[in-house]
Amino acid sequence: MRRPLLPRDCFTTRVPRLACKPCFPKRATGTAGQASRGTPLSAYALVRGVVKQLLSMLLIFVLSAASVAQPRVVKVRSGIRWVPGIDQARITAELTDAPVIVYMYLSNHAACLNFEEEILAHRTFRKLSGLFVMVRVEGRRRKDVAKEFQITRYPALVFLDSAGEKLYLLDSEMTSRRVLHYLARTFLVSMYRSGRRAHEAGEIRRAIRRFRTLEVVGKGTPPAEWAGRELKRIQNEGVKKLSEAKIALDAKDYLKAMTILDELTYHYRATQGGLDAKKLMDKLAEDAEAVEALKEVRRRRDAERKLARARKLEGKKDVEGALIVYWDVVRDYPRTPAADAAGKRGDELVANDRALALRAAKTRMNRDCKLWMEMAKAFEQNKQTNKAIEYYQRVITYYRGTSHARKAQAAIDSLLGVQPKE
Repeated sequence: MRRPLLPRDCFTTRVPRLACKPCFPKRATGTAGQASRGTPLSAYALVRGVVKQLLSMLLIFVLSAASVAQPRVVKVRSGIRWVPGIDQARITAELTDAPVIVYMYLSNHAACLNFEEEILAHRTFRKLSGLFVMVRVEGRRRKDVAKEFQITRYPALVFLDSAGEKLYLLDSEMTSRRVLHYLARTFLVSMYRSGRRAHEAGEIRRAIRRFRTLEVVGKGTPPAEWAGRELKRIQNEGVKKLSEAKIALDAKDYLKAMTILDELTYHYRATQGGLDAKKLMDKLAEDAEAVEALKEVRRRRDAERKLARARKLEGKKDVEGALIVYWDVVRDYPRTPAADAAGKRGDELVANDRALALRAAKTRMNRDCKLWMEMAKAFEQNKQTNKAIEYYQRVITYYRGTSHARKAQAAIDSLLGVQPKE
């Protein structure tokens, strides 16, 4: 049974007047907030330290998201960058792994105008908005959005995690302190959920990064505690996998053992299980059987990654590109499960569209020949004749009888000093 992304009874959808007790307890220890030993600590004071941490990390997250293509944004009077619509906001959130804030308002509405001047123009709010995907929605024009988020009064802020799922609705007592409080809560909870999704998808390295960042940024808050539990769970998984690898080694099942060890050193390398797996692999470096098994494991892993890329292209409706990659898997990784799956799927695509096969074959030929000829010429310029001939010969072998093959043969003859036939 799949575990919920958040512990139950900890976060409510509609924001209550005060923070719910299970989320941010009144007493806390440590450096979060400004609490002294044994003194009560309000939810707002606890989050104040988190806000400072978020401000200090703002540049890092903005720079990390800058490499991802984002849709057009529009600057408004408040100095906040707004995404044009709710759909674009969800797409951007998925690409950048950033939570979303939906500002629901009405045009020429006194309360909304006051909110924009007093809250949206707040210096700290403007800075923290860089960690979120910000979107404005006019309630009368987009009644469907208002209905989706159950908006009954304006202005309102809807907080979504990076997957576009609703976390909170804030539509009353919208003081700057409460708004900043829920900005911090949303960021922490979204980061926790992102780590959980990465863990469930097998992206262990990403999950570890999210949880460890959360432990630092949200120190003293429940999401940081949850992140700590998730890290312990990942640590235990690594230890268990290492035991399975050792059992497989004792049984001389090198392929299984090296598959597990390779996974540990890649995905769990920041854990104790990954470190122990690296030491064990170093010891096995002199074992010929283990070395050969590791080569086969990595070959199969590369094939699986390429197969996943082909499926992703097909999911994006780029069937021709997907077919080319399926063919590449069959050619470059023979006798692997991925090659069998790729060959089967490629045959299915070709059977449904013969013209597709011709287009894909031509595109693939031009791509391969261009790449291999460029590689051969580069080796030729570096006086590596044998490597140059190897790439020219590859063109001749795979595309015999074509103009590309004739050019490659002429290049080989020139390198070997063979006179062209009259």
